[in-house]
Amino acid sequence: MEQTDRDAMWEEYLKKAKLLEEVIDNVGTNSSHDSVDSGDVNDAIDGDSLKKSKDDQANEKTKAHLEEKFNQLTNQLDELKHLFAELKIFLPAYNLRRAQEILNNMKDKIESKRKLILPRKKFSFKAQAVPLMVMAASADPVVQGMSKETKDLIFGSFFGFKDIVDGNLIIERSQSLGKDIQLINLTNCKVYIKGRPCSVSVFKCTNSEINIGPVDSSLFINTCSDCSFQIMCHQLRIHQSRNCQFKVHLTSRGIIEDSSGLVFTQYSWTYPGFEEDLQLTTLDLTNNNWDAIDDFNWLVKDKPSPNWSRLNITS
Repeated sequence: MEQTDRDAMWEEYLKKAKLLEEVIDNVGTNSSHDSVDSGDVNDAIDGDSLKKSKDDQANEKTKAHLEEKFNQLTNQLDELKHLFAELKIFLPAYNLRRAQEILNNMKDKIESKRKLILPRKKFSFKAQAVPLMVMAASADPVVQGMSKETKDLIFGSFFGFKDIVDGNLIIERSQSLGKDIQLINLTNCKVYIKGRPCSVSVFKCTNSEINIGPVDSSLFINTCSDCSFQIMCHQLRIHQSRNCQFKVHLTSRGIIEDSSGLVFTQYSWTYPGFEEDLQLTTLDLTNNNWDAIDDFNWLVKDKPSPNWSRLNITS
């Protein structure tokens, strides 16, 4: 990816974050029309101050409207997360830290505003957190070209598997939904990620079989060799990888860089619940760019890149 494209993505991230912050600040104010005739929002959702007639109806209507507003904010935050997942591969450490801080700040602001104008009912309890995937304990993997500060930022919030040899690794549908999943330093492993994760990052995997259900945004592969992948996603980016086979469904053109010996064909993996995941995914199932791959190291337009090839299933 050229520097101008990277700069444009970074500017888009900052713009989206600024717009999201403005929307968050306006929720629950008169300017956003989130009020009822009987008073302001806080009065409208305070059950002790309402009468049992029109005010109750207005209160319920306002609460429903605000819930929809917060659902929209959550969707916008997810879009920002997707963009961050794309940026984190190439952002310098300073900007990466800033991007993560912006993301955390937006999440905190949404939660604070929700608690302020839509407080939970008394006697309600938060669901217990789902434990993270069990990981083999060892030193952090060395990812070529990344400083320790950058690795800490990327791998700081971890969900996935790392530093495993000869593993049969499974993430179920209920565990993957909306997650940013990472696979790091796996050797001779078989990996099955069912369901609809938000994004997947694969670093330094060797001689492994990696099967992934529909990914709602992007998938990044860096420093992998002699692996086979089953991938469905919006955007696929492959860096510094060798001798890998990819069975893919891509809704945009795939990107490879500093890689060779890559073979592409069409996606074929399935699992119980796969059809339901396809119905819920945001992927365009009618558009498959499995054989539309851009090699950023090959600039000769009238000759195909020698770093990747097509394998037709019917052949």
